[in-house]
Amino acid sequence: MFALRLRATRVPNLLALVLGGSVLALPCLVEAAAVTLEDASNVGIGHTGYANQIVRTSGGILYIAYLDSASCEIWRSTDEGATWAEQDASNNPAMWTGTGSSCVSAIDSNNVIHLVYGHDTNDDIYYVTFATSTNTFGTPEAITGSDRIGRGLDLAVDSNNIPHVVHANADSTVSVYYSNRVGGSWDATPVTIQSEGNDYISLSITINEDNIPEIGYVDRTSSDITAAVGDQNDAASFTVQDVDTSIIQNKTNSPNIIVDDLGNTWMTYLDETGASDYITLVKHNDADAWSSWQTPVNNSNVGQNPSIIINGSIVYLIYVDVNDDIVYDRYAGSTWSGPTVLETGTYSGPSARSASLNNFGSYGIPAPEIDYIFDDGNDLFYNKLILHPGDFFNVFD
Repeated sequence: MFALRLRATRVPNLLALVLGGSVLALPCLVEAAAVTLEDASNVGIGHTGYANQIVRTSGGILYIAYLDSASCEIWRSTDEGATWAEQDASNNPAMWTGTGSSCVSAIDSNNVIHLVYGHDTNDDIYYVTFATSTNTFGTPEAITGSDRIGRGLDLAVDSNNIPHVVHANADSTVSVYYSNRVGGSWDATPVTIQSEGNDYISLSITINEDNIPEIGYVDRTSSDITAAVGDQNDAASFTVQDVDTSIIQNKTNSPNIIVDDLGNTWMTYLDETGASDYITLVKHNDADAWSSWQTPVNNSNVGQNPSIIINGSIVYLIYVDVNDDIVYDRYAGSTWSGPTVLETGTYSGPSARSASLNNFGSYGIPAPEIDYIFDDGNDLFYNKLILHPGDFFNVFD
C-alpha cells in the first residue's frame, strides 16, 4: 500500500509587472506542494525521464501513470497535487518489469487517457485506454508486431484522437517501428523507420500541426540523434535525418521531440563535446526541408534525461544536473536563462507534462505551470513549476 507524505518545497520562480507594454522581472519564491508516493519495492524507479507519464484533463485534473509492483497504475489528484488516490486498482494492466519498462500516457480532446506498456508475460507492447469520466480502464489489446519495450517506446495522440506509437524490436536485428490505430485497429504490420542492425534506444514521438507524426531517437551504435517525419497522418513511410552525429550514447540521453505553435520542431538531447555531455537543443524550421536543421545550441551545463516543454515560443528544459538535482533552464530564441535548481537531492528522471496537442494546464490551457515527476530510487515525487508570467502572456501571442 501507499502512504502519502506532503513535503513543502519552495520553487524558484519569477513574477512580473506589466507596465506600459513591457515586462519587468522581479525575483520571488512561489510555494508548491510536492507529494511523495512511498513504496520501497518499485514506484516507477528508473522509469521516469523516458516518456510522458503525467497529464491533465481539460478541467485541470491531474493524472499520473507509472509502473508499480508489476502493474500500470493510474493516480488522480483533484487538488493540484496535494493529495492523490489510485483509480480502478482492480483492473490495473499487468506489466513487464525489465530495464527501461514504463507506462506511457497521452490524453485526447475527450479527456480519454491512452496508455502503452510492456505485457507482463512477454515484453510485447499492449495498449489500453482510461476514461477519466468514469475513472476506469478499457480492455487491453496487443500492438501487432511489437516487441522489446526496453529499447524504447512512446505515444502521441493526433487531432482526431487517434494514438500513434513508436517502438523498437530486437528479437533479431534491432529496428525502429511505427504503428497507429487509424481506422479503429492497429496496423497489421508496423512501418519500418530504420533497420540497420544498430542499437536504437530512447524513442520519442509527437504530432505536428499538419497532424503528421514526427519521431526522434538515439542510434547508439553510430552516436547519432535521428529525426524522422511521416509522409501523412496514416504514415506509410518516413523521411529520416541524422540531426547530430556525435552524441552521448547511453540511456541517460533520452531525446524529446516537440512542435511549437508555429510548426517548428525542437529536439533536446545530450551532446558529446569530448569532455562534457551538455544539455542541447536543435530546431527545424517548419518551412525548411527535413534535411535542413539549425545548428544545435547547448547551455554549457552537464545533465541527463532532459524533458522539453514549449510554451508559446519559449522553450523549457527540466533535467538532472551533475549534482543529481532536478533543475530547469529556459531558452528564449537566442539566450539561456541559466539553470535553476528545483529539487535538491539524488534524483532520477524527470518526466514533465508535455505534448504538442491537448497539453491542458490547471485552467484548461497550457499555462501557467509545468507538472513533473521524478524519483530518488525509492519514492516517486510530484511537483510543478509556476511559469514566468511573461511566458504565460506569450501563449496568446
